[in-house]
Amino acid sequence: MRSCPEAGGDGGRSRFVGSNKLRRAASSAAPHIVQMPLRLSAMSLRRLRRSTDRDASVSCDAVQSAFDWFSRVSLIQKVLVVLFALLLLFSASYLVSTTVFRAMGGGSERANTPSEESSSPRPKKRQPPVSLKISSARWEGQKAVVKGSWKGGVEISSVYCNLLEGGLSGKPTRWWDRSIGTQMDWLDQTFTQEFVAGRETEGWEPLDPEASYSVLCSGSFSGGLVNETAKVQGTASG
Repeated sequence: MRSCPEAGGDGGRSRFVGSNKLRRAASSAAPHIVQMPLRLSAMSLRRLRRSTDRDASVSCDAVQSAFDWFSRVSLIQKVLVVLFALLLLFSASYLVSTTVFRAMGGGSERANTPSEESSSPRPKKRQPPVSLKISSARWEGQKAVVKGSWKGGVEISSVYCNLLEGGLSGKPTRWWDRSIGTQMDWLDQTFTQEFVAGRETEGWEPLDPEASYSVLCSGSFSGGLVNETAKVQGTASG
């Protein structure tokens, strides 16, 4: 009767040896894997340095060639070259500054330009806050009686009437007594003015029976004056 092989014999020993070999291979390859990116970056830096050095050498050669050429030309040619370089520099700076100023000025002009509607507003008629109206003006015997009214949102302070000789654009007369003022009804907003002869006043002048007469009434309020004129109907008697 055959006996079974013991555990941990040759098969177990071979598996152990194989695992050790794998560990040693991995440990030996690890430094090479880590060093590969470092080598690549070093190569890139060397290439970049070579290209930079090559560009610098080309620039230096160009500058040296220009300097050698400038040193060989005559004095007049050197002066002309310097003047030409200064002219180019001035022209370039002028063009750049002009472009910048135009760009800035164009934006500000567009921002400050009013619209067509706002630049030409429609004129609006300003209505006075108070309106004065003469309802009647006529001769009643030897006196002229004027009646009128006012209305508006502003309180009127006084109404003054004058008798004119020669129509609506005539001159004030010296016939009537100016001590008689205008009677005003504040509740109904009406006024009455009677023109009577003032023979005892200084500078009195009689009426002209052939002339036409009119009245001018002025209403005073906080915003100024409002005027109204009317022709006196009829003729004076006596």
